[in-house]
Amino acid sequence: MLKNIYFVSRAYCGDAKNFQLIERLTQLCHKRGLIVVPILEEAQLVIVLAENLEPNEAYKGKKVFVVEPALAFNDPEGTLEKALKENKPYEN
Repeated sequence: MLKNIYFVSRAYCGDAKNFQLIERLTQLCHKRGLIVVPILEEAQLVIVLAENLEPNEAYKGKKVFVVEPALAFNDPEGTLEKALKENKPYEN
């Protein structure tokens, strides 16, 4: 089971909105007993808040889930649920 989560915000939707989104997702993770890690190297799952995934060697060996920030903002619970179920191993 994936326990360590890391968030990457690649799309800019405003400082306050980005902060609120990551805060909401972090709270949901804590409620589920998941750990939001401060550095990418510790993550098992990387949730990328962007329209697409930019290549990044640091994602190698990790599961990745990409979601548009607007969708995540409107449905953070659904986003986390999908991220846990529909993540994929990173492929460059």
